[in-house]
Amino acid sequence: MNPVLKVSVIIEHGGKLLLIKEKFTTGTKPGWNLCGGGWEEKDADITATAVREAREESGLDVTVEGLYRVALVKLTKDHSLRFFFVCRAENDNVKLLPKEEQEKLNEDIIGYQWFSPKEVASLPDNEFVSTTIARIVKEYAHAPQHSPADQVVYFESETKF
Repeated sequence: MNPVLKVSVIIEHGGKLLLIKEKFTTGTKPGWNLCGGGWEEKDADITATAVREAREESGLDVTVEGLYRVALVKLTKDHSLRFFFVCRAENDNVKLLPKEEQEKLNEDIIGYQWFSPKEVASLPDNEFVSTTIARIVKEYAHAPQHSPADQVVYFESETKF
């Protein structure tokens, strides 16, 4: 098993959480999602991935507040190891990229909305892109807490003894 490393970003501002409306493949209905994506070698560490993904998908500058959860998810053909970070947005002025820029990043974000925790709790699970996202977002909205982000460390190399 070689899990795919992913990051999801719970973005907060003014007591609300940002969800993006995203469509993944042709023939599927759009669903609510968190900003997120995969770690890239250009990222200094995994928290830099969270900041980059938030900026790419929402146009927001964010500060990583902490780590909420790490989830190992069994997918159809492989596994995903997903880190859920809590970030604070400097403002609520979301700026989605134009469609042609989104296509270069393999994105299809068609909208966004800031939700209160109560509004998140009332969303049906099937309005999210997956059960994993629904579960994590609703759990966080119910009990917002996180650990320090420095619990996740990155090492450039390892020497065997």
